[in-house]
Amino acid sequence: MKRRDGPQAALARLAATQDALFTLQQAVELGFDDCWLSRQCRSGLILREHPRVYRYTSAPRTMRQQLMAMTLRAPERVWVSHRAAGGLWGLDEIPTDVLEVTTSTRITAPGRNIIIHRVASIPPRDVTVVGGLAMTTVHRTLIDLGAVVDADTVEIAL
Repeated sequence: MKRRDGPQAALARLAATQDALFTLQQAVELGFDDCWLSRQCRSGLILREHPRVYRYTSAPRTMRQQLMAMTLRAPERVWVSHRAAGGLWGLDEIPTDVLEVTTSTRITAPGRNIIIHRVASIPPRDVTVVGGLAMTTVHRTLIDLGAVVDADTVEIAL
């Protein structure tokens, strides 16, 4: 049976699968326009996290949500990586409070708390999606860690 509860409920359900986030494109595909987004931002119900990425303010802000917002900026061209991926993979001795992504496009960090690593390209075999979050595979993460932590830390993680 198809749901008939309207586009606002559909957008809320979509955002629930993306840590309370949605993109401008997703909202437009559901029938919303810039005017609606502006009204929602003015009312405080949503907040613009990044260009073309919005967050429902009723959800608490988390590290995972911040990483998801970065990956939604340029799907299939931004991936959680390095220490952030190591922390999400549960690798031993990897700090879990560092926000790090790798990208093959031109984006800027929204603040000083996110580290962006740029690459010309990344092989498809080195990326995956876990729980809706685009990130580097465990193997690629271990390689990337060699650039940002000492050899002993990489060995423990391995």
